[in-house]
Amino acid sequence: MRKLFILLSAVALVVAFTVPAAAADWGFYGSARMYTFMNDYSKETTAFGLDDDDLSWFLQGNSRIGANVKAGDIGGRFEYGHGATPTLRLLFGTWNFGAGTLLVGQDYSPIDTFISNQQGPAHWGGDIDMLCYGGIYDGRTAQIKLSMGGFQVALVQPKVVSVVTGVTETDTSIPKIEAAYTFKTGPLAVKVLGAMNTHDDVVVTGTTEKSESIDSNVFGVMVSF
Repeated sequence: MRKLFILLSAVALVVAFTVPAAAADWGFYGSARMYTFMNDYSKETTAFGLDDDDLSWFLQGNSRIGANVKAGDIGGRFEYGHGATPTLRLLFGTWNFGAGTLLVGQDYSPIDTFISNQQGPAHWGGDIDMLCYGGIYDGRTAQIKLSMGGFQVALVQPKVVSVVTGVTETDTSIPKIEAAYTFKTGPLAVKVLGAMNTHDDVVVTGTTEKSESIDSNVFGVMVSF
């Protein structure tokens, strides 16, 4: 049996070295983004009651470098952002199985909806893309995502925001579930989205343990023309 195992291992090794590997296509990209703003504050808005002028002139934290990789039906992408230390923005692999694409890794989630490329310096919320004013953004999160045409569904890393007083610990048992469908025809685009998230806040008092289930849902429709 041991000799058979060694023989099969040797055959597999020979096959691995003789079968030509699919050449991967690498597409590198990068973006250097600068704050180039002059901020003029009137005395009524400053803490010390004096007019204040400040120049914002520095590299933005959302500058990035990355690459798209493709080898047949298998693909992937990585992207790192600027900061005191490199910040991982995107890192995932994909498999195109014909009818759709399966993604595993850290990516934008199905419900992420950007309505603008609005820019602004750090004093006004940074590169906010109008997310504070009607956008829906779950961030770049770990997930397993299935895409088929305009439909996306994903099992996403759950979000935990405790709201119970005196929380001792939090428990999660299932990932967040997100889905979105985008329909486009000519200049019209309609996106319907939804997500469900749950976790437990646990409070331990002496020998008594009490658990509260915290559920959160989001549903939305975006129309652009």
